[in-house]
Amino acid sequence: MKWLIVEDALRDRRGHWVEYVSTFVSGLKELGDAVTVLCDRKAEAFIMEQTGARPVLPESIWHRMGDGAGALRRYARVPGHAWATFVAMRRIFKELNHGLHGLTRMGNVQGDAQRTSAGAAFSSPSTSKLARDSENTSPTRGVSGPASSLPATSHSLRATVPEALTPATSYPLPATSIPLNWIFVPTVLVHHLLGWWMLLRTSSVPRDSRLVLFFPNLPIHLDDAGRAFWNGGPTTKLMAWLLAQLRKEVESGWVVLGVETHAMRLALESLIGMRVTYLPHPVEFHAETRRRGGGESPTALTTEDTESTEDCFVQKQGCAWSGQTGPSEPGSLASKPADSSISQSPTRFADGPASLPATSYPLPATAAKPIVFGCYGAARWEKGSDIFQEAIKLILKNEVPSGECQVASGKSQIQPVTSYQLLVTAAVRPLCFAIQWVEDFQDEKGNLVQLDPWLKKHPQVEVIDRYFQGDEYERRLDQTDVMVLPYRSPYRLRVSRVVIEAMLHEMPVIATKGTTLFEQAEENGVALGCEEGSAQSLAEAILEVVEGFEKMSVSARERATTAAESFSVAYFRDLLEKNGQ
Repeated sequence: MKWLIVEDALRDRRGHWVEYVSTFVSGLKELGDAVTVLCDRKAEAFIMEQTGARPVLPESIWHRMGDGAGALRRYARVPGHAWATFVAMRRIFKELNHGLHGLTRMGNVQGDAQRTSAGAAFSSPSTSKLARDSENTSPTRGVSGPASSLPATSHSLRATVPEALTPATSYPLPATSIPLNWIFVPTVLVHHLLGWWMLLRTSSVPRDSRLVLFFPNLPIHLDDAGRAFWNGGPTTKLMAWLLAQLRKEVESGWVVLGVETHAMRLALESLIGMRVTYLPHPVEFHAETRRRGGGESPTALTTEDTESTEDCFVQKQGCAWSGQTGPSEPGSLASKPADSSISQSPTRFADGPASLPATSYPLPATAAKPIVFGCYGAARWEKGSDIFQEAIKLILKNEVPSGECQVASGKSQIQPVTSYQLLVTAAVRPLCFAIQWVEDFQDEKGNLVQLDPWLKKHPQVEVIDRYFQGDEYERRLDQTDVMVLPYRSPYRLRVSRVVIEAMLHEMPVIATKGTTLFEQAEENGVALGCEEGSAQSLAEAILEVVEGFEKMSVSARERATTAAESFSVAYFRDLLEKNGQ
């Protein structure tokens, strides 16, 4: 098959777009398909190198959201971006048609007429060598050849696109003898939907191709009875109207409406009365990076674990925990006298004030590798970053009210006390927390939510105040034991890539009950639920994981392969094939 992936959000390393599109490119090519990617005209060189994308699309609308623009300006962006998308894509389709007609006259497309329908395309997935070779060339630095291999007399978008929307250099699509089977638009907003509606109405989209409009998020909410309703103003009404206008194209199979959760599929179908297709969010699975298998002792701290501060939180101020289980080495952190205001009990974490220095928390000499609880991605209210922050404080200050099972000295006991005694014996792994908090954010009422400086100073907490670079995120996942996702109600219908990555990395997941994150982790991995917006519930869930960590880790390891199959490019492609039958 031949794919055209159209993603103007593919501009820089923010978000998951690079990983998402790269996963499709590598996965589809492994299946023998040919892939061409179009990206933002201002995309970084890294984007083109990573995906082989061509920067011909108008400036990303995603990167202008949340910039503080007024309502009128935001509304004006909808027709503006739609028109720019329409003009750019119409030119691209003309280039593709021109290439096809030219090759037809040369006699190089014999037999292509047999593959003009979508159904026939499924039965003949072969692609031409010319198409496959040409799509491996990056316009900035050659992946399989230098940028100079591009023809000098390439078509330009300047003839039809305004100067502000035109890239300085044009990047033509490769000539090919095979028509597009699938045109895939991965993240559709109303700005894109209006543009594609115009393209469909003017017959600019090739009739022998199928268009996949994919909606990772929609302005749809559920009421208390679970009924879906549109939630929003004029742009939401426009989106609902546009979807209704596509009924003929959807029913004929020319257009496929895709979403990435079953809950969203049911909700959207109930509102528009048309077929919607569930398509999973593919995440690349690297079996060789799975580090939890084998007979390695869960408490063994290896040289590899401590090679860099990026790779292990034990090196971050010692990632200290209170309590000593053996004699200290001279000059070690554990041998330093503790501050008198800190509890020296071997069964309690220190609960001193924020002003206490990190070195006042002693390390046990028989250090065990800690259980690392992570929450990654820029902090936001809907992701419950504030809830995770409060839960960490409850645990580290021993302020988790509970009449349930208390953990003490390696044994579970039912006691009427109001705080957890955390395990610190040599046979038990202590806790560390990693939270990514790039900047403060606003809650649902507009109040500023700030990072507590006490957490940033605590040696059992690592605050990541920047975006990840290169393969740092992958290495983070490899060093994280439990993923914490206290996401709020906006995620009752939409999903986060992080939960899938956690399952593929063999982690138990703590997620909010009633969200798609919890449902997916429960179905494909190991999930423990917490109540929405409750720091106490989240803290209790974290401590419950501590009690059953080894058993849960084994289960997560066993289910990783199933999760990888459920969120693969091959399964995504297979569902599209079934949709066309």
